[in-house]
Amino acid sequence: MPVDLHFEFKVDHQSKGRGAPSHTDLMAISEDVCIAIESKWTEPSYDTVGTWLSKGGDLPNREKVLKGWLALMRLECAPQSLEEIADCEYQMLHRAASAYAAASSFATKKRPMLAYLKFTSPETPVFAASTEYYVDALTLLHKLLRPMDLQTYLVEMKMAPSEHFRLIADRPKANPATGVAVRGALQETSLFSFSGDKVYRIGT
Repeated sequence: MPVDLHFEFKVDHQSKGRGAPSHTDLMAISEDVCIAIESKWTEPSYDTVGTWLSKGGDLPNREKVLKGWLALMRLECAPQSLEEIADCEYQMLHRAASAYAAASSFATKKRPMLAYLKFTSPETPVFAASTEYYVDALTLLHKLLRPMDLQTYLVEMKMAPSEHFRLIADRPKANPATGVAVRGALQETSLFSFSGDKVYRIGT
């Protein structure tokens, strides 16, 4: 079955509020499914909905943006108030909404799916969000939003960086020279080796 892969897949909240779009790491689109794939390794946990709402000086605008994401999900049992979902991770919520938006953008109906890839390695920093965090956060998302048709998975995978990765690991980010070095390394060899995976199905 052919699959189209879209990196940094952009989805707008489609509300009257002002806010940044969601950029999913990878959207995999096949004949009958759209899978929003988010990969994590060294990242810490992200803000909850409640924390995100409290930031900035325009709460009504942020509420409009949040309601836009919720509308994209077309929930059968939408939350009665935004306080009900205050403990959900905000990024996770709009990644889920992106899966729905992608799936509904085609004339032929596609199923939305959400998959988180959590890589673990000896180099994983102590501040990185754990596998348990993602299991709990995804489970909470399902519990509070009750998205009946959103299949959700967390895949934990062990990873070992190669020596080639270590040679470029400390280069400054958002630097043109770093981009050249990374592309060159990817063309020459593998930067990681992978072994063992564990799949968690969420919401069943």
